[in-house]
Amino acid sequence: MLKSIHVLGSAALLTFTGATPAVAAAVDCAQDHVCMWEDPTWSGSRYVHQVGVTGDYGIGGWNGDNEISSVVNYSACTITLYNNDSPGSSTRQWTIRRKSEIRNLKTLKDRDGVNANDDAESYRISC
Repeated sequence: MLKSIHVLGSAALLTFTGATPAVAAAVDCAQDHVCMWEDPTWSGSRYVHQVGVTGDYGIGGWNGDNEISSVVNYSACTITLYNNDSPGSSTRQWTIRRKSEIRNLKTLKDRDGVNANDDAESYRISC
């Protein structure tokens, strides 16, 4: 959406046009939080809304784990997703940088090239 501003001078009419700033798609994730949704592009059920504090966390709900498809990390911490309820017994892990958004976990791959979509069961926040 464009906004136009008209300025009238003594002998001239000037028009300035500027773009309206884009609104973040993940507006329902607070600053300094980690949020995870069941569908790409931050849609569907949001199963995680966690303040960025160091620790290991499970993804709640009987259908929350193995359902995550998009993540926002607005915290100053690094997030590691795991494919098991216990990070120590996981065979796969994926790292998400601080202050980042991942629209679709199919684009986040581990060292073997396996994507994280619908595979996360727990996560670690490291600050």
